Amino acid sequence: ILFVFEECLYIHSKWNVTRFMETLILKVRFRDNSQFLSQYMGDNYDQLSNDQLKFLLYLAGCSPKVFLEFILERINSQEHLDDRTKYLLQKINLSLCLEKHDQLYNEVSERLSEMGGLTKEDLRMVLKLTNRATREAGYRKKVPFPISEAEAFTWNPTDFSSSYRKGYIEEWNPLNMCNSLREITSSVTEGQIRSMYSVIEILLRRAWSIYYIEAKEFVESLENLCDVSPLQKVSKQYIDMNISALNYSDYKTKHQFIEVLEMIRNSEKLSSVYDNIHIEGEDYMHSVVVQSINNFLGNNKYPEFKHVFKVKHPGVTDCINNENCGFIIQSRIKHRFSSFSAIYENYRLFRGDDTYNLFSGVHLHDVIKPEDINFYSVKRGKLDDGKTLLTHSELFKWLLQVRDWEKAKPCVDLNIGDWLVARF
Repeated sequence: ILFVFEECLYIHSKWNVTRFMETLILKVRFRDNSQFLSQYMGDNYDQLSNDQLKFLLYLAGCSPKVFLEFILERINSQEHLDDRTKYLLQKINLSLCLEKHDQLYNEVSERLSEMGGLTKEDLRMVLKLTNRATREAGYRKKVPFPISEAEAFTWNPTDFSSSYRKGYIEEWNPLNMCNSLREITSSVTEGQIRSMYSVIEILLRRAWSIYYIEAKEFVESLENLCDVSPLQKVSKQYIDMNISALNYSDYKTKHQFIEVLEMIRNSEKLSSVYDNIHIEGEDYMHSVVVQSINNFLGNNKYPEFKHVFKVKHPGVTDCINNENCGFIIQSRIKHRFSSFSAIYENYRLFRGDDTYNLFSGVHLHDVIKPEDINFYSVKRGKLDDGKTLLTHSELFKWLLQVRDWEKAKPCVDLNIGDWLVARF
């Protein structure tokens, strides 16, 4: 890994190209890289830049122990915080450290409190970081919802408000109610929108004409709001898929929309390569059969479907059958709109009966939370030159010249940011 890492670093430093480093990290981050990380930091620590430290943090995946040990070793030999150690403390997920290695975390905290050379600014930073870690770790350890209650996780993925934790669907939905960029910003401010996936889906559905200055102010406003209450980041790969599809569109506002997506993609506060796992699902066959019978009998006013997703969640470390870890999304068509003939669906994380083991072949863990699931459908279409185009199911209406659309494929981008060592 050392040779490949150094080559990717050289390309990044020489040409500011990160895709090779991103590919490397995504391939190896959930392996045991502790020996490489420990040796590399030990040999090069005084020369490491912030970019190098960032890549090393991402390479740690969800195993923070090597960084805790290294930080403890550094602060035991000094009475003040050097810039690199300070950077690590600010960018490491301390709540994950506390949850996984509480004894080692407590040793680091005690040593920080004993250091006599800390400035007032450093003391405030340490106090803020440790308080946040304690608060977040306490929230993560709260008693989970009972798996026996199938309706306990009913939710709409475009609104992550507390009402979903109470077990019912919020009637007001920002996906349908936001009619301008200003209204989207207001919904984010009020906590009614908490995910960048929701922001992009609103833009997809509304198809506004957005000028460059207006778009720039909009993205800057979202970034400023993230300093107070971070939005769930959207996957850069998800944005790239939509931009690639838009390039084939004849729609008059496509260039303006592409500009907005590129601004979001270039923002570290709004998008990430690493915070989401992309999962393609399968239609749950039992549900398909039942739906076909209902269609035949005419009982299809509110069609209902189930979609099965398999995933190895980094928060699950002790499952003896991790090949079959996963979850089921249940969707129901609720309303039809005239604009673009769009269909609005309610979704819920299906829980609570023998469906998982009996029919779907997956079993559910409590680390899977509704607010971490970003559900959408993907369509495939053929271009005139024979190439296949992949796009969000809402976006295919922008691509009238594309033919032979296949049935939409259910997909999920599962947010795992809380389980990663790196926190940016």
